[in-house]
Amino acid sequence: MLCVLAALLLRWRRRTPRLRRWLVYFGVGQIVLLSTGLVADVLLYPLESAHARPTKLPDKPAAIIVLTGVMHGAASGTEEFGDASDRLLWGVRLAHRYPGARLIISGGQSNLLGGGRSEAPVLARWAERLGIARARIVVEGRSRNTAENARLTKQTLVRLPRRAPLILVTSARHMPRAAGCFREAGVEVIPWPVDYRRRALSWHALLPGIGDLEDSASAIHEYVGLLAYLIAGYI
Repeated sequence: MLCVLAALLLRWRRRTPRLRRWLVYFGVGQIVLLSTGLVADVLLYPLESAHARPTKLPDKPAAIIVLTGVMHGAASGTEEFGDASDRLLWGVRLAHRYPGARLIISGGQSNLLGGGRSEAPVLARWAERLGIARARIVVEGRSRNTAENARLTKQTLVRLPRRAPLILVTSARHMPRAAGCFREAGVEVIPWPVDYRRRALSWHALLPGIGDLEDSASAIHEYVGLLAYLIAGYI
């Protein structure tokens, strides 16, 4: 879009017609390519394949850590779940599988300027509705990003057995950044990725679609996040 806007600006200034054409071709070409399932899957593959689900989990994990970022409707005050709600569902499923483990839900509101609603307490109430006893749920509702998820969750672990296994649940594309942050914070976790976006390739993967554009944007967001976190020393 920036390329197209630059071309329009150059047209308004009546300059460099050849550059204008190439800016339009390049900008529109990027939008078309990023809107195809083929390109979206190419971008998602390194992220979603970085951590596979373990074939065998420990017998007695101390906790299942679920990262938030699954809800919409903050502006309207409603509780609406998005695609990443697999995080909560799998967290609850693992908590039922391991009745001795705590369920730690980590994540406040992601608006760094404030004014949003903390998501963790809302998900804790839903976990209760899905059969998890409130006494087992630990709410960390202050973190605003993945690095703070790791640092603030670490503070909740003091009441748990030392060196006991911890299972981390988040979206597969987000797992490289999340696992890196927990490792940098000194918390060893067993990754349990969910919410996979890649699909089986077919001829439809060559056609542009808004869903594929969203997947490409999500993957690019993670690559930018990984680079920023590397520079900041968070991973």
